[in-house]
Amino acid sequence: MNGQDYDESSSSAAASTNPVSVDQRMGKKQRFMNLMRTTKDVYIPNLTSSISQKTMDGIRSTTNSFEGSNDMLPQLPYNTMISFYPTYTTTNLVDSDGVSAPRKDFETTVRCAVSYPGNPTSRRNRWLVSLCKQYLRTGTVEADIAAVVPARLEDDAEDLMDSQSSIDSSSSSKSGNTSPHTGTQEEDVLNERIQGFLARKVPNTPIVVDLLPKDSLRGDTASFFGTTDYYGNLLLKAETDFLPSKINITLDTPVAGRPDSISQSFPVNYVSPYGVGLISDIDDTIKHTGVTGDKRSMFRNVFIHDVKSWVIDGVPLWYKTLHDVADVDFFYVSNSPTQTFPILKSYIYTNYPPGPIFLKQYSGNFFSTIMTSSANRKIEPIMNILRDFPKKKFILVGDSGEHDLEAYTTTALQFPNQILAIYIRCCSNSMSDSPLHEQEVMREVNNIIELHQEPIQTPKSSLHTRRRPPPPPPPPPVPSSRKPSLTKEQTESIRLSRHNEVENTTNKAIPPPLPKRTLPNVEADDYCLPSSQNDYGMYGAFMDRKADEWKRRVMDSIQKLSNQDTTLMFFSDPAISLEDSIRRIREKYAS
Repeated sequence: MNGQDYDESSSSAAASTNPVSVDQRMGKKQRFMNLMRTTKDVYIPNLTSSISQKTMDGIRSTTNSFEGSNDMLPQLPYNTMISFYPTYTTTNLVDSDGVSAPRKDFETTVRCAVSYPGNPTSRRNRWLVSLCKQYLRTGTVEADIAAVVPARLEDDAEDLMDSQSSIDSSSSSKSGNTSPHTGTQEEDVLNERIQGFLARKVPNTPIVVDLLPKDSLRGDTASFFGTTDYYGNLLLKAETDFLPSKINITLDTPVAGRPDSISQSFPVNYVSPYGVGLISDIDDTIKHTGVTGDKRSMFRNVFIHDVKSWVIDGVPLWYKTLHDVADVDFFYVSNSPTQTFPILKSYIYTNYPPGPIFLKQYSGNFFSTIMTSSANRKIEPIMNILRDFPKKKFILVGDSGEHDLEAYTTTALQFPNQILAIYIRCCSNSMSDSPLHEQEVMREVNNIIELHQEPIQTPKSSLHTRRRPPPPPPPPPVPSSRKPSLTKEQTESIRLSRHNEVENTTNKAIPPPLPKRTLPNVEADDYCLPSSQNDYGMYGAFMDRKADEWKRRVMDSIQKLSNQDTTLMFFSDPAISLEDSIRRIREKYAS
């Protein structure tokens, strides 16, 4: 202490005697060098030591969690849910490669997701709900709104807590926070349909899948194990020697507040490996979405409008007729996010034949997921279906609002013997620059298809009823070199007719000559020929860019499918496509 007192007093005395301090006498360069030396000698070692200590603490905690007992495993919230996506079981027809184990009789595809309700009072979810309500209320944020949305919002730590209490607390305060522009009813519908986007997925969760036979007395039960991925999803292909009738899914993780594990049972849908299947798009194919319209209208169609307004006239009758008459199996593939699965399943199972539904994985950016779409995302699930059913013929149905034509053409090239027909529904504002010419462009496109796309195979009935070719025409008569003999009357008649013709030609009045024109005195530099491009501003009035683009795309698909027996058709009336699809199926399977 005395040394410190002495140093401080001496330094203060020295400072009092010198009118200018040391720091003031130092230049900027010297002060910068001192700052760099202090950073190197003091701050960097301390920061390195802190990072090393944190790293060792993390390693120790990880080691303890692995070496500890089962009580050290994390616990799931008590309201954790299992979302089961409709799947199928089929008979194995693919031969073994001779290296792996022999294939069993049946293969079942299991798809599910593990999640729990998110905390609506968290920063992320409050921001998302507020943005949705603002999007419905204003109309000024359409294409630009996706640019201000962060690619991914980090979830708050409070989301990891039990979310049920937060849901209860938020429901009591929701009534006093009603927007005056959208209305209470619209907000209720919006809050219900965006719950899937507010939910928290549970990754790295061990799952036990049990396949049970129809006859429980047999005792045949096959168990399989899997783990959810980063998005909380599980995809598992299970092979069994028996035909399962029920799937039990159990979460092999402790649950907070529950003595037992979460387990649910789901039915199994068997699909024949033979026959005909139909792979259908959803948006603007079997459901009014408005992908080609403005983004605000599309957002309201998805999250506000009544489900009854989604139905497209004639399409349910088409699909149900194929299902009842031709025993067609249905598969639904869409770019809609998986968070919309509950309402889409309810809509499809109410109006169309049931079948597996394959949706797009939500990437984290809410508006980017809803507003953007790419038909290339559909190719992977479509090809997986075709691989699972190599002996099955398929009909592909899409719409003109997206690039379904190119996606289906690529699929037909990869599986040339499985695609019977491709049908493209002409949705509004997609075929022509003018809405009044949509039907005309559709007819022109179908005419191009009929002219260039000829069937590869000749119908069997025409082979037996081939007509004999007609006989060759008789040779023309050879003109005779002898002159015909004429009577006196015929000779006199010919002479008089020639005389009258000469007189008429001689007495014919000659028209006066045209007056001479006087050309204006125009200098060569001042005169130019009119251009054929756009000198008069009328070039765009006679050009239909969308129609020309569609003709080019159709011709490209026709050339690629020229060696295949695949029918291509554009339609707006589903009754026409119904008749054509029934005809194609009967021709293909006619004995």
